[in-house]
Amino acid sequence: MRERVRGRFVGIGVGSYELMQPLQHAVSDVRELHALLRGYDGQPLADPTEAEVRTHMRELCRQPQEGGALVALWSGHAVLTAKNLRLLARDNTGEHDGIALTDFALWCAASGAHQVLIVVDACYSGAQLDEAVGTVATIQEQLLAGQVHWTGVLVSCSSFETARDGLFGGKLRKLLRVGPTADEDAWRWSDRTALVDGGAVGTALLNAWDSDVQRPRFMQYGSAQPMLPNPMFAANTVVKHLLLAARGGDSADNRSWFTGRTDQVDRVVGWVRSGVPGLRVVTGSPGTGKSAVLGRVVSLSNPAERDLLLTTGPSFRHADPGPGSVDAAVHARAMDADRVADLLSRQLVAAGLVPAPEGPRRGAAELVGVVSALTAPPVLVVDGLDEARGESFSIATSLLTKLANHAVVVVSTRQAHRVAGGAPLLTELSPVEVLDLDDADDEADVREYVVARLGSRVPQSTVDELAKLPFLTAWMITDQVLADGGADLKLSLDAAFERELAKVPSARALLTALTWSYGAGFPEEEWRAVAEALSGEKFSREDVTAVLTELGRHIVQDGEEGTAVFKLTHQTFADHLRPPFSPSRDEVFAPGAEKVACALIELYRQRLRAGVPPDVPGYLWKYAWRHCGHAGTRALDGLRALAVTYRLLLPDIALAATTAANELMHWGRADEAIAPLEEAAEHFRTLVPELRMYLADLAFVLNKLGTRFREAGRLQQAVAPAEEAVVRYRELVASTPTTAESLTHKRLAQRIAKTTPHGSENPTYVAHLSGALVDLSDTYAMLGRRSESLSTARDAVKVVDSDAPLARAMTCLATRCGETGRRYEAMQRSKQAVELYYALAQTNPVHLADLVTALVELSRDHLALGRLSDADRVTRQAAEISGALGRHAAFRPQLADAALSLSVAHSLVGRTGDALATARQAADLAAGLRVHAQALHNLMRRQRDAGKPREALATGLRTVEVCLLPENADRLSTLAAALFTLDTLCAAIGQPEIVDETWDRVTARFTGPHLATLLMLRAAATRAGDPAAAGWLCQALTHVGQSRQTIHDVHDIARRHYDSGPWPWDSLPDWLTVDRSLLRTARAWVFARSYAEERAVLLDHPELLSADADVAVTEALYGTSLIEAQVMQSRRTTARRQGVVLAYRPWLLASLADEFVDATPARRRTLLATRREELLDKEVLKNVRDNRPVHALLLLASEDTGVVDLVLEALEDPARVTEVLRGLASSASPQALTQAVTALEPHALAALYKAVALARAGDTHLALPPHDQRLAWIHELTYLVPENLHLLTVIRKLAEES
Repeated sequence: MRERVRGRFVGIGVGSYELMQPLQHAVSDVRELHALLRGYDGQPLADPTEAEVRTHMRELCRQPQEGGALVALWSGHAVLTAKNLRLLARDNTGEHDGIALTDFALWCAASGAHQVLIVVDACYSGAQLDEAVGTVATIQEQLLAGQVHWTGVLVSCSSFETARDGLFGGKLRKLLRVGPTADEDAWRWSDRTALVDGGAVGTALLNAWDSDVQRPRFMQYGSAQPMLPNPMFAANTVVKHLLLAARGGDSADNRSWFTGRTDQVDRVVGWVRSGVPGLRVVTGSPGTGKSAVLGRVVSLSNPAERDLLLTTGPSFRHADPGPGSVDAAVHARAMDADRVADLLSRQLVAAGLVPAPEGPRRGAAELVGVVSALTAPPVLVVDGLDEARGESFSIATSLLTKLANHAVVVVSTRQAHRVAGGAPLLTELSPVEVLDLDDADDEADVREYVVARLGSRVPQSTVDELAKLPFLTAWMITDQVLADGGADLKLSLDAAFERELAKVPSARALLTALTWSYGAGFPEEEWRAVAEALSGEKFSREDVTAVLTELGRHIVQDGEEGTAVFKLTHQTFADHLRPPFSPSRDEVFAPGAEKVACALIELYRQRLRAGVPPDVPGYLWKYAWRHCGHAGTRALDGLRALAVTYRLLLPDIALAATTAANELMHWGRADEAIAPLEEAAEHFRTLVPELRMYLADLAFVLNKLGTRFREAGRLQQAVAPAEEAVVRYRELVASTPTTAESLTHKRLAQRIAKTTPHGSENPTYVAHLSGALVDLSDTYAMLGRRSESLSTARDAVKVVDSDAPLARAMTCLATRCGETGRRYEAMQRSKQAVELYYALAQTNPVHLADLVTALVELSRDHLALGRLSDADRVTRQAAEISGALGRHAAFRPQLADAALSLSVAHSLVGRTGDALATARQAADLAAGLRVHAQALHNLMRRQRDAGKPREALATGLRTVEVCLLPENADRLSTLAAALFTLDTLCAAIGQPEIVDETWDRVTARFTGPHLATLLMLRAAATRAGDPAAAGWLCQALTHVGQSRQTIHDVHDIARRHYDSGPWPWDSLPDWLTVDRSLLRTARAWVFARSYAEERAVLLDHPELLSADADVAVTEALYGTSLIEAQVMQSRRTTARRQGVVLAYRPWLLASLADEFVDATPARRRTLLATRREELLDKEVLKNVRDNRPVHALLLLASEDTGVVDLVLEALEDPARVTEVLRGLASSASPQALTQAVTALEPHALAALYKAVALARAGDTHLALPPHDQRLAWIHELTYLVPENLHLLTVIRKLAEES
């Protein structure tokens, strides 16, 4: 966020005149207003002459400010001459002298300020008001074109009135000292914003004016931004939602009505004061007081609110948590995991517990990393987790459960369930303790609350009725009694809401719009825009004021990025206005989301056209992308259109595209997710070299993209993003600089193969790295690259040491060991996975399904080793756990997976009956889930094994129909497997025509690559030489399109059939008759794991460079992506022309550059010792030029080896960095010192030591650091002066500036 420019104050007060009556208050009015304007530079000018005023104002123009705000106040006499207002200085007579108001306005306009407020307190000051505003606006349009600007002119009276001395100035100061009095203005001066805009001040003064002596006037032009101190601002206050909940309502005197609930508060206080990490939950039905209980504890922890509670509220009987007991609190409504993390982080930074993030925000994974490094667990409170709607589970799993390992995390939430099924929210949270408010008998507490609010004179029958209600309903009805003088005590909560909505005609539309806001809420302009888009009506400021005035108790006024924002007080009311949306495959995005997003994008466009920069902090800059991501294609198109002109919005497109892709993938429209994922990856890759904060986003998107390609069977396309995801996560873990360049597949693979993790320098992303390695291992395995899949799985295990990521990695390694014939190791690894999942399942039943799957894999391993009794024992154990899982009704997806795995295990150990029974259970559980077709196919096989061919046939046909559903269009492997099983089944019962008819029905439903894949799989399943296969493969080739993987597979299968003997292919293409030995050699070259191996193959087999090998090489290259094939053909062409050695030289040097970048300091030292000449080659320097520290290190190696050794020592032991730099400041050359500092970046004093190098080189121009760093510079320079006396001049300059 850009640093705010200090404002300027121009105050001219003339109270003493040579020839006119004195004014008692003119000078003091100016001085007192100046005292109120904290953060404004400039001294008032008291009783100046006209010449002094003109000199003062011209100086203002000669030294213009760079943006910021200007407040200019003139207080004194004025005269109206020929309709021109002239402001009179001390020596003016008012006849032919004085300063024209338009001249005063011109000087202010030329000051360089972007926000200009001119205040004139003088008789007749309303004259020429329009001209003054127009003058400043015209000048600003010329000087500040394309930049946001605003002008306001506030005068003390009209053009025909005289002004009473001191009246206007006193009321203006009162407004800036205590805030507005009118309700409509008080709602807009949020106590959460430090500044208010000039427009709000002018409007509030007019609305509060109560004198008949004179009437001020105010005009404004442009876009008003916060500029004046807000007297209502309360720093370091409690989250507004928690504050109001804890007080039991809102009141003018901020009184607390919290009563009772002693046991519940005591329980939470005990959690907060325990100092024991873990996640605790307060839960209960809507309206039971979850937020009130947490808010009470948080409020008593906050010093300011604590003092208020102790002095104005009733005495409390519960335990006192003590001041400062809660370190950070957030209300999670309408937030995602990264936003919750960022808000928690800001409070922890402000408390001095964690360092500030490198970028403008701190995401979930990074927050977990920094909190894990703390010596004492912080106390974090998250209220309303269920109110995050679609993000609740993500916040729970990606942030809160991970923070709970290192912090005391207290969460309030209702129970919530995934639309698609699975573990409920409380189970995912896996709390160590739960406080359920539904278990409490709170009638006495509600009774006490009602009496406290309504007083003892209320009829006992009313108290008795209200005491039976939940706290929220009691709060609403007591509010209605207090506001309206009566209420229907028999109303349901929904009926009470409807009664409230009936009070204001525009209430339903405006309050419904608030349910769409993110963060702390909508600013007023965004609020109206969304309401108008959803309702088709127009709403004015007066409509908003009416809702705030009549229904303000249902609205939280908060502040975000310096602007007042609004959201609903209670989620229950939000749900009444807009019931929670249940997405599905047919309707992924919520109805209305597109209208909301498009309305906000249109508002964004209008502001941009008005000159407001896109990155001005505000709601649209923070949340427009999220609205677009949750709305779909049309809204994204609007954001893309803005980014064409405003490149600062590129990250927003990437983030929105990622969000949309996640939604599409989750609801079974994965093919539609590929394009936005590719777009997001492209943008993030562009951004990362300058903004490293997006590296984690890039890695995440690449991993998702690789997984998506793999699931769609596009294995060649899956490799590159999967490999790059691993490289990017390694850069995050090792904290190494990155350029995020798009590398070739082989270069990525070499970086993966040659790099070992750097001792977990940054543990934040270790689990993500392990997960990406597992995904890459699976992709390699599916491509038949077994050696690489095994080594990658081993790396996945190495980088983590506990919990679910290690269990998943261990399961992957067990599978890879089994695939490569390492059966005993596979069994041992499976045992370790079982032990890990068993430990995890003890605290969270979510992992029971994983445990069943791990046991089934262990059973397979025992069978492979011939240990039948062990296999049988493990299978029975899996069955017992699966039964336990079945008692958790919410676990249908996990239970379906477990039953499916268990059915296979029963089959493996020969328990046919159990296998069939479990298969039926799995098929029933999987109905409507992603694994439904797979479960049906398994049932079909179990029925076949049990001697029930007719049942198996019916199930097989049903399996095919399920596979043909739109949501299963990309799961061709299951469809093909079902058809193959159906083929053998129909052959066994003597009805082959059924499978032929089914195949015809299936192929009629597909076109393009999907059809080609099915035909290819059908040909692959037939006996070699089957004449029918020729027709299927010929048809496949006509539909294959640009799918190189399918072409590769079709050609391979065709060659297998052709090699078996005579085969009826219409013609003999060269790819069919290609020399098989030459093809094997070409494949050895293409699939070599490194450039060195590639070069060796070509040196040993020069025949690959001949034209006779072109067909073999082309066929081998079909096994790679088009880009990789083009690159390899280019290398082959260069090798033909220049020779193999020269052709591979730049590629081998690029590989060496990658190895040096990824290496540890110790490994870099070894490489410099053994391959120095190559590392200093210009080709290597070109490859690392964007990586400034590595580039500097290599340049240093070519100039001063002694300095390089010291730098490497400092890199190995970061504690020595300052010591090394102090030594080099006097011993190394200025150039070597500069390179050493760059090689050691990032370092807090890097800029200082670069300045020292410049000073030693004789450069007298010193770039001063920010004010808050100058004392640190002076302190460090004192260590350097004894050896560098000329640095005294630097210290002197710093001291003078400070």
